[in-house]
Amino acid sequence: MSVRGLIRRLFGRPTAVVPLPATVATDSAPPDDPPERPDDWGDEAPALELVEAGWWVPRGEPVLAPPQGNGDGQGVHGPLAEYLERLFHDPNLDLPTLPRVPHRALVMLRDPNVDYGKLAAVVKEDPATAADVLRVANSAAYGRLFKVAGLETAFVRLGRRTVRSILMATALKRLTIRTGGTKRTLGEELWQQAIVSGVLLGQIGRRYAMQEDEAFLLGLLHDIGKLALLRILHEYHKTQGGTLSRAIFEGVCAQWHEPLGLRLASAWKLTYPLPAIIGNHHGQPDESDPLYLHRLLVQFADVTCAMLSYGPYVPYDFFALPCIRGLGIEDADRWQNWLTCVPALIAEQAGVF
Repeated sequence: MSVRGLIRRLFGRPTAVVPLPATVATDSAPPDDPPERPDDWGDEAPALELVEAGWWVPRGEPVLAPPQGNGDGQGVHGPLAEYLERLFHDPNLDLPTLPRVPHRALVMLRDPNVDYGKLAAVVKEDPATAADVLRVANSAAYGRLFKVAGLETAFVRLGRRTVRSILMATALKRLTIRTGGTKRTLGEELWQQAIVSGVLLGQIGRRYAMQEDEAFLLGLLHDIGKLALLRILHEYHKTQGGTLSRAIFEGVCAQWHEPLGLRLASAWKLTYPLPAIIGNHHGQPDESDPLYLHRLLVQFADVTCAMLSYGPYVPYDFFALPCIRGLGIEDADRWQNWLTCVPALIAEQAGVF
C-alpha cells in the first residue's frame, strides 16, 4: 500500500484544520481535504503505526529525555570507528551535492530581484524538477483558484521564498532516497522525517514570528548530516562487506551528524541561521541564545516525528519535555485541539512533495 493511501486510512479525511492557538496568525485557511494526487513515494516506504488522536500520550513507560544528541558513538567500534575518525577529519571529504539544475536555481533565488523568466529557463533543463515544481504549485496545498501550466507563472504565484522551499525539498527528496542504496528504507525514512519536520515548523513557526518558508527550511534541513552519514556508511559496507544496521547508523549519527551537517551546510552555501542550527540543535539551549526558539522548534519536530513513528517510536513524556515547556506548549484544550490535527496537516501538506 502506498504511504498516501496508508495515511488516509489511518487518519481519514479531516473535516477542518484547527487554527493554531493564542497568537498565531494564519494567512489563509487550508483546504478541508488532503489534495488528490498520485503517490510518488512508492510502495517500499516504511509503514506507519496506527496513531490515535492523542498521539502525544506515551505508549509505554514515559521518558523525559532530549532527542538524540552528540554521544560517544555507542555501538561503533573497531575498524569502522577508525575509518570514520580518519574520514571525518579529512578536509577533502567527498560530501553529497545537490543536483545541478536545482543548485543553479537556488543560487539564482538568493537575488531578491531574480528574473523569473531566466529562472524558468534554467529549471526547464531538468524535466523532472520542472514537473515537480508544477505539480506542487498546482496542489491543493499551494494552489489557489486556477491551475498554472508554465513555470514562470508558477514562480510569480508562489513567490521567491516558496519557490526556494519547493526546489530544496524536491532536490533533497531525490538525493536522500537515491543515497539509501540497498538500505533504501533508511533513506526514505530520513526523507519522511525531513519533510514532516518542515511542514510542522512551517505551521507552528508563525506563532513565534518566523516566516513560514524560513521555518519550513529549518525543519527540512536540520538533519542533513544524517544524509551524508548514510552515504558514507553505505559505501563503507559496500566495499568492506557486512550490513548497515540501525544500531550502527544511530550510533554514528549521535556522534557525527551535527558537525558533518555543518560541513555540508557550508558546502551547499546555506545562509544564516541554517548552518548554526544544523551544526548544533540538540541539548537544552540557553535563553540568552539568539537562536533559542529555533533550537527548541527543531527539538519539537524531532519529538513529534518520534511519537508519530516517523522512525523508531519513543514514548516521550511530551508536555514535560524542556523543549515543549520552553515553547509554551501546554496540556490544555487549545493546544490539544491543534495537536490532534497534526497528522492531517502532515497528510495534506507533506504529501504534495
